Amino acid sequence: MAWRLYLPKERAADLEHRRKAGVPDEIDFKTKPEIALEQIEAALKAGLSRGVVLMDAGYGCNTDLRTGISALAFDLCGRYLAAHHGVDAQHGTAAAEMVGPRPTTEAPSSRRQA
Repeated sequence: MAWRLYLPKERAADLEHRRKAGVPDEIDFKTKPEIALEQIEAALKAGLSRGVVLMDAGYGCNTDLRTGISALAFDLCGRYLAAHHGVDAQHGTAAAEMVGPRPTTEAPSSRRQA
């Protein structure tokens, strides 16, 4: 659906490398979670219907990404890295499951009881 060139911060700042590699001027440094959120926003603008956003722990531990996805009214399912959430990985728990809470306390309309 979407792709974007990811440049590590050091490479994004290296003008000679960028010139040699033919990196367009409009490509600047962004974290992978920032790129992911931009791609989700672009999908919405293109008219794709909302669904569930799935992500692994590399993205799931990013609070800004989870908050941004929740603000777009998506259901969210991902994994947190255990060390970020007080889960003791040495005793058999590698990661804590996360089903994305919405920023409000109100249940999503699709889950309300009639």
